[in-house]
Amino acid sequence: MKIKKPLFFLLTLFIMILSPLIGQEQSNPDEFVLSYHSKGDQTFSIEAGLFLPLFVADLSGSAGIQDFSGKVNPGGSGFLSYCGYLDSNFRIGGEFGGMFASNINSNMFYMVPLMVKTVYDININTYFTVPLYLSAGITMNTYLSLFSVDPIIVPAVGFNWNYDSEWSFTMKYSFWIVPEFAPDTSQSSIGVNSDLRFGVEYHF
Repeated sequence: MKIKKPLFFLLTLFIMILSPLIGQEQSNPDEFVLSYHSKGDQTFSIEAGLFLPLFVADLSGSAGIQDFSGKVNPGGSGFLSYCGYLDSNFRIGGEFGGMFASNINSNMFYMVPLMVKTVYDININTYFTVPLYLSAGITMNTYLSLFSVDPIIVPAVGFNWNYDSEWSFTMKYSFWIVPEFAPDTSQSSIGVNSDLRFGVEYHF
């Protein structure tokens, strides 16, 4: 079967373009090797993403669980964080950030967490890392004229693409667990929300 000239020309051109790239990859197989981090290394990250309201549970059990679906709209979140490595996998530091969301009446709700952050890095290979996060601290909450300060715990799991030994691109899914304790225990509750964040992390 004869190959048409235009097709033959395109195949030849494609092979010519790929040939130097393949040759370069074979001649430098160890051109990029990421050295995993050691004690004393540090990271700084910036993240932003989508805030997803989930539910609030009445701790007294009288009201049960109230789903936020259809009552609170998705919002946004963002964080700055700093960590230092205690060994090649474990790091500890702090993070500061916030979120915003609105309800069906367009009233805005804000949370500003300030937390201690711990991270355990599971290194899959040179390019990919799965970090496990656990942060805890306080959050300052504002809704209309109401203001409160409550404890917050944020477990999370991430997936990082290590571009090189200094820069990583990150994705993280986390749960925001916020207990609210009132003098009247029937009014105490625990709110659970989540967010999906994307960011960049600098290692130094």
